[in-house]
Amino acid sequence: MRNSKNNICISFILFLISIGIFNSCELKEAAPTGPVSDSINDIKFISGKIISEETGFGLSGVSITLNSIVVTSDSFGNFDYGNKFMIGRYSVSLTKSGYIPTTRQINIFDASEGKSFLLFMSMTKKNSGVAINSAATNTITTNEGLSLTINQGSVSSNANISITPFFGAGNPAVYWSDKLQLGGALIEADNNVSILSPLTLRIPRITNRGDINKIKAGIWDPVTYSITKELPIRWETSSSQFLVDVPQFGYIRAWYENPVRILENSYQDSLVVTTSIADCTNLIGITKKTFTISESNSENKLLLENHTGFHTGISFSRNLVVKRNESEQKKQLTYQESGFDYKVEYLNSENNSWELIGVHKVPHNIKVISRLVGVCHNQGSGN
Repeated sequence: MRNSKNNICISFILFLISIGIFNSCELKEAAPTGPVSDSINDIKFISGKIISEETGFGLSGVSITLNSIVVTSDSFGNFDYGNKFMIGRYSVSLTKSGYIPTTRQINIFDASEGKSFLLFMSMTKKNSGVAINSAATNTITTNEGLSLTINQGSVSSNANISITPFFGAGNPAVYWSDKLQLGGALIEADNNVSILSPLTLRIPRITNRGDINKIKAGIWDPVTYSITKELPIRWETSSSQFLVDVPQFGYIRAWYENPVRILENSYQDSLVVTTSIADCTNLIGITKKTFTISESNSENKLLLENHTGFHTGISFSRNLVVKRNESEQKKQLTYQESGFDYKVEYLNSENNSWELIGVHKVPHNIKVISRLVGVCHNQGSGN
């Protein structure tokens, strides 16, 4: 019987933690004065938005897998897990036909620490294949400045070959390395075609940071998050591009040997008082809050996104709700946003000093607080 009571207590504590009002295992009725925490309602323990890296708009039909639980993003890219997860570290995977699969690691913390209510991720759409004649020399180019040259006789047969760059927040290898990431491409082909002699991949230099004499490239395994084979890479001054010899299809990555570090600093905005009140006529008050990822001190948006995995400017809205019972005082809705600033720095090998790439400010939590603002004398008939 004692164990049963303990289990009940623990379950109730975890519920209170999830809405940020837990104080101790000695449960008491809250006093009817001063500010009190209210239901978060549709702000769930894990909710968020998936966007297209190309358009910046919400991406529908994405399968989001977290701890073996799968949900699907709606027509606006929004998804919602509800209160289904304990505090801890999780792997989140995104899949959608025609897009590069993406995986991220997230930490879910106690609500009072201001983390992990909101999750923002991006996906990169695969480019269509281009018909290649194996008996001729062909070059495929992309809008992002990459190109792939297939010399005569380099592939075993005619095929449709595609090249999809991955830069920015849709980069599937975000957090893969503590080195300065240049980017890369997914190269695919149909008809079981094979490469007989290396293809040439040209990658633009997206930043003047990094030592071009310390650039590397390799075949990247998105399952093990490791380089399975390093590839020859060289700098071509005339085109200001890096040239990589590609011996097989798959994910090709390029990076500088310069170390990178990401520093997390928590922030907490001031309390916002809204005009929404659960009064004597309306027992509910609603305010729409928009969350946005902002960027500061960044000279290179793609380079910053390559390392944080967050897409600058992504935003989505949620309704914040305050409610009261007929026997309670009127309640005014207030809220407080908190989250983290992700500061990305790289080590400049010339002067051996850490230099700023940029900062992403990312909201992770919203705390709803209701304030008692008056007594109703005639319940349901006015103020």
